[in-house]
Amino acid sequence: MQISAYRARVLTPIGNLGQLYALADRIEAELGWSFLHNVQAYQSDGDKTTAFEICEQLGWQAPAAVFVPTGTGTNLFGLWQGFVLFKELGFLDTLPRMFAVQPVGAASLVALARRSRPRSRDRGSDRRGP
Repeated sequence: MQISAYRARVLTPIGNLGQLYALADRIEAELGWSFLHNVQAYQSDGDKTTAFEICEQLGWQAPAAVFVPTGTGTNLFGLWQGFVLFKELGFLDTLPRMFAVQPVGAASLVALARRSRPRSRDRGSDRRGP
């Protein structure tokens, strides 16, 4: 990790996304630190650039599929916007299939999907997601 090269003390808290946000809020209040998790107005615009760079590196072609590590989906949304914009501007002929990938301990989208629809009895392992 780059920050370790500068001898930063790296803390790895354990908890779900909501617990980590609450911890960040508490640290901000008690220590006066600033976290950027509350500044999301332009985050998806920044994530568009990832799509632009992927297309550039592939010779102005969209990949067949993109697997995106996702917390709440903001980065997935931003990447999709980037690919759609490039298609609308005529840089791409096709759009990639997009897949959100979430770790078991921070799977907010999976939890929402499971609450939002009935679960069939033959769904198999939880590892396959919703």
